[in-house]
Amino acid sequence: MTYPSFDVNPEGKGSFGFSETNPIPVNGPIGEISYLSRLETKNGDRLMFHRLESANLPNAIGETRTVDIYEAVSIDSNEWFIFYLDFYHPTRSRAL
Repeated sequence: MTYPSFDVNPEGKGSFGFSETNPIPVNGPIGEISYLSRLETKNGDRLMFHRLESANLPNAIGETRTVDIYEAVSIDSNEWFIFYLDFYHPTRSRAL
């Protein structure tokens, strides 16, 4: 199945990147690292991150998709996040 290219899924439900039904499109392992490396907190702090797992989860329209789940923490350890990434999307999102 071919998926359309987009920065944010127009059919996504929930907070972009923070919800399993609205993962960040990243296009493979290099796309994941590249995208996550650009993220900063509201205070401009960089993030450290690692992959927790890959899971088969339902997307916004009920199809099952494989998403990677990453844990991230700010460099000062004051903020912690869980991100959902669409590993198999054909392009890497430019939306932050």
